[in-house]
Amino acid sequence: MEGNIFEAVIAVLLIIIWILTFKELGAGGNAAASTTAADGEGAGKILIPNIAVTAATLLLLVSAYFPDRMINLDIKIRNTAQYALVIRMVRVLALETAVMFLGCNAITGFADKIFPVTLPVVLFATIFIFRFLINRKA
Repeated sequence: MEGNIFEAVIAVLLIIIWILTFKELGAGGNAAASTTAADGEGAGKILIPNIAVTAATLLLLVSAYFPDRMINLDIKIRNTAQYALVIRMVRVLALETAVMFLGCNAITGFADKIFPVTLPVVLFATIFIFRFLINRKA
């Protein structure tokens, strides 16, 4: 049940991200034709990061179903409590990725400076905390 809640919330976040993306593309008219590649403001500047984050989030969600094959934490998983924590960690990482990128799309101006720094910090902190919890359950 918990996994379904995570997946539903992440699906809603990804849909909101893509709605904001298409709204941004539509607001500027034909963004690909109205700007040149030299100034870096074309449709690729908007679409490529969204495609990458969507793919990364979906990869994290898929890896939650196969944590023993797709996730390498260098920790020996000995019981089901550890296995459940690994699955929860991956789902939380997917949620954090989607939320941070939604923040990048929704907030303009300051978002270019703060979100690229906070995403890796938050992800590494999450991994560190869950590694500690997984080791403690051993």
